[in-house]
Amino acid sequence: MKSSAAKHMSLLVLALALSLSCLGSSALAANETDPSSAALPPASGTMSQEEQLAQLSSVFASLVQQGSDVVMGRKAKVGQACTAEYPPSSFPATEDGLVEMVENYTRCFSDKLGFPIATGYRGPLAEEEAIFTTHKPASNWTGISEGQLVPSGSVMKSFLGVAAFNVLNSTEGAVTWDTPMYPFVNRVLSRDFNTSLDELFDDKRIKDEASFTPIEYIDNMIQTWGNKLSCDPGTCYYYSSNGFAFAGMMLVDILGLDSWKDLDILELAFQSNPGLKSEFNNTVASTPNKLCSEYGQLPDGSNRVVNQWSENGTNLYDYDCLDGWAFGNLMIDAPDTASWFWHLYGLRDILGTEDVDLMLTPTNTSSTYGLASEINAMQGQGKLNNRYSWAGHQGTDWGSSNSGAGLFMPNAKDNGKERAFALSLTQNDLSIHGQDDFAQTTSLTRASTVYLANAIIQLLEKNFEDS
Repeated sequence: MKSSAAKHMSLLVLALALSLSCLGSSALAANETDPSSAALPPASGTMSQEEQLAQLSSVFASLVQQGSDVVMGRKAKVGQACTAEYPPSSFPATEDGLVEMVENYTRCFSDKLGFPIATGYRGPLAEEEAIFTTHKPASNWTGISEGQLVPSGSVMKSFLGVAAFNVLNSTEGAVTWDTPMYPFVNRVLSRDFNTSLDELFDDKRIKDEASFTPIEYIDNMIQTWGNKLSCDPGTCYYYSSNGFAFAGMMLVDILGLDSWKDLDILELAFQSNPGLKSEFNNTVASTPNKLCSEYGQLPDGSNRVVNQWSENGTNLYDYDCLDGWAFGNLMIDAPDTASWFWHLYGLRDILGTEDVDLMLTPTNTSSTYGLASEINAMQGQGKLNNRYSWAGHQGTDWGSSNSGAGLFMPNAKDNGKERAFALSLTQNDLSIHGQDDFAQTTSLTRASTVYLANAIIQLLEKNFEDS
């Protein structure tokens, strides 16, 4: 019965994400590699089927690797060029040197990629306040102003994950990560949308609701996965925007809120350390039915929310700014993004250490994801210094992106606290009229982030040695 399938879904849908940004390299590799250039193993009547499959597997694995190398090389061109133009050794290992480095690399990336970029850094030499710099390549670009809000996209999944930890901890064990979500979600569906999971499984129709409401994502998930959603708690993992909508509905019910619209994820994210919230002046929760234009303007006359564009070139500034309930309705700037991950994974003063360790522990089905966290995903964008690893969450939106948001940290545990740092590059390429492939430009920005991180690592290690 479909109802029994639904009953087994648990909050662990928060756990693993199917991320197109991670799968993209392999997909592009397959398209860019000519299969005819590889010599397939000769057919042999003496080979067993297992041996033939093993040979075929090795050949195709080589093809994928070759293609991946081609893509990686293409993405590396901007980072390599900027590193050659501004060698890390040319900057003094001081705070001024770090600021100069970040400014030069940001300008170089922006000019070579051809769209505005803003960078935020938080860590050694900038522990009290994040470094911010921005650049646009030409006067006809809008640019990204200081304090301007950028819809966070999937970066916000880390905020929801922290909120979930705080809410579950407050239940004192009554609700855990393995608690089936069926009754919680059904109560919200029944009250807010006059339906149930059983009915959604039965009719499989996208409801005519406002964009980005929970019902839209749940319908989408059912249509995409159907009965594959059936599993015992703790035995299956599916990490997606749809899953975060389920988790958000669970929080709505646990907290006894009147409506899904009342879920304040930003407030919940700082529940364990409420005093820290005042530091994040440029982190704002967008609310349903409020247009981006209604958030006003900055003192320099620029819009408070960065202009957003749909794939067909429609200006979305006068559209609802909600942008993905429960996993993307925070708007944030680059410095606040860097500060968030610096506090969460570096200083660990947002959640307890055990909870942070759980977020950074790979699930049993992926080495790329933990709970509401991406782990080592940036290594797929560029060749990160092999003494360092990365954790955080990348995010993409229509015409902007929090591209390399996360904490770069030494693999060695000794003295790691002194050299770990958080970095976020935000782009605004306004890829309208079909002129640019936004997924591609986002990938190039993320690869550039890795090269800036490598340069910063060299400067910080030199500073650490000098001190």
